[in-house]
Amino acid sequence: MKGTLSKFVGSAVAAIALLSCHQAVEPGLPGQTPTGALIPFPDSINRANTLPPRTGDSATVVLGDTLAVGLIGGAGKQISVRFFARDTASGVLHPRILPLTACPFVVALTRLGEAAVLWGSDRAAPALRCPTVQRFLDGAETDAAYDVSSVLGDSIPAGKYRASLDVHAADGRVFHYSSGVMYLTPLVEPSLVDYSLLEFKGSSAIADVAPRYLNTSVVVRNPTAKPFGVDYGACAVNVRLFKNADRAGSPNWRSEYRRSPGSPYPYGCILPLYISTVAPGDSLVFPLNVPMYEVIGDSLPAGHYFVSAEITLIGQQKADGSNGPGLLKSVAAGEVDIVTERDRLPPSRITDSVTFTATTRVIPGNGDDTLRTLVMVTNVSARRLTMSIPASCQVIAYAYRTADLRDSVPMVQSTATFPSSRCVADNYPFALEAGQSWVFGTQTPMSAIRGRFGAGHYWFTAWLLTTGQILLAAGDAEVK
Repeated sequence: MKGTLSKFVGSAVAAIALLSCHQAVEPGLPGQTPTGALIPFPDSINRANTLPPRTGDSATVVLGDTLAVGLIGGAGKQISVRFFARDTASGVLHPRILPLTACPFVVALTRLGEAAVLWGSDRAAPALRCPTVQRFLDGAETDAAYDVSSVLGDSIPAGKYRASLDVHAADGRVFHYSSGVMYLTPLVEPSLVDYSLLEFKGSSAIADVAPRYLNTSVVVRNPTAKPFGVDYGACAVNVRLFKNADRAGSPNWRSEYRRSPGSPYPYGCILPLYISTVAPGDSLVFPLNVPMYEVIGDSLPAGHYFVSAEITLIGQQKADGSNGPGLLKSVAAGEVDIVTERDRLPPSRITDSVTFTATTRVIPGNGDDTLRTLVMVTNVSARRLTMSIPASCQVIAYAYRTADLRDSVPMVQSTATFPSSRCVADNYPFALEAGQSWVFGTQTPMSAIRGRFGAGHYWFTAWLLTTGQILLAAGDAEVK
């Protein structure tokens, strides 16, 4: 669960110390804040404030500094369950042993939309009630598996179910976990069915802000009464833009030819094989999201375009080792209006019912002022929302010598970056209630910037490393 965030947006060229800043604030932040308007941040943020309380989810129970994780999933001929604990007290995740009972797992299955338990392992035959338990990491991880054929043969038919898991600790505590929908069938392998039986539907939209994205997706639906195996690669969908409604002839733009700004080479494609099982009536979504600055490039004119998506499915492997026929299919994927105006980085944005707003402040000090870049996160929905953020490094600030460079989309090389060291992606989950706000930030002594990069006026970009990795124009300040 811990790793190194391998790439920043921009180069880290400054060696400036990091101080993390965060504080709860009162609700009431407007959805969009005009440039230059007063942003209602707290007057002071200091290191004594802590991160938001760590929150759990359907797979995690928070016990102070300990995370108790329970996982349940159905794949192939087994329902697999796993439990492990991690100690977070030192900021580094370490295995922790939480003693369990001899028969610690109870699995329950319910029909979709119903609360009543249709099948429970605690009411099953002994072999299902207490399957063989395996322990790893000196007892810090415990696994078990339930045979799907035995579960279905016990009392229930094949079909879609929602599963839950209870884990019984030796001290009497019970940890409760849930999973998504799983399709259970006694079939060991999906039937090899001709891809022509699948249904395909495409759609497109231009969405988001700074950068805007061309979001295209192909939905592949299994209309049959049997589970369907679908094999595909990493670049299963390519997008074409046409000026003509019949989408005939040579396209005006092809997604496989796009490239990063300034690069003479198109993107490469890795070569793994992905295998998904689509339950009867279910769908598999293949998205391709391209920033508009790559779509427009240096030559695509503004106008109305008709979108086509080309999807490639790989022929399924047969028992004799040969492959069945694959599929290359073009699907109409909607229409879009493309404008070539330049994206500008905003100081505030709304994403998934969360408002993000940034600012930079000069905090007077005793002989050395502090430059503080802050991002306020506000839940503007009517429900509780869960996000995650690196606990050790929530905000990266980039300094520029002009507002035009600061607002550039995509980002350009900054004059200074702080903190300059790599951040640790330790995935700290937190939740905001409806209307609740929290402020994250980074700060550095002004003397550190002045001594290395010189005095003068600087404009700042804030990169909040939360879900979605939000980039914002974060104001400006005079470094004296």
